[in-house]
Amino acid sequence: MGAKFVQDALQYLGMKGGSKFSTGDYGWCADFVTYVVKEVATALGMSKEEVKDLRNNHLGASPQKLVKKNQEHVIETSDLSAKELSNLIQPCMAFICKGGGQPSQHTGFVAEVYNDGTFLTIEGNNGNMVRQNRRNIKDMYRFVDFSYLFT
Repeated sequence: MGAKFVQDALQYLGMKGGSKFSTGDYGWCADFVTYVVKEVATALGMSKEEVKDLRNNHLGASPQKLVKKNQEHVIETSDLSAKELSNLIQPCMAFICKGGGQPSQHTGFVAEVYNDGTFLTIEGNNGNMVRQNRRNIKDMYRFVDFSYLFT
């Protein structure tokens, strides 16, 4: 499943602005995650009604909503070592970290996990565009595992 999210998100690398992903006048990182999850759901054959239910019940326009709506599938990082997290974190999960200012948060997809405690991301609204970054696992607050939505 992770490969589907990553492949879909990669097609938007370099895209500027969030108008494709968001109609609001706010940060669009969570809208990018929501857009990709909905696009993958549609590609996997979910009906329009199923995708609408997926959006309403499991996705949202902020990192906080992604966490709240998927509470049972959230990995909290505070009590885990970087090595433990490296073993738990998988491509297709969304990461939640501090954003540009307090108390804002930022989200995107895990694309690849490395043994050194870092991971590669694909994220919207990084410098107002879709970009890849390499981030430290221990700098994250939470990870949201969306794979359960497709089992």
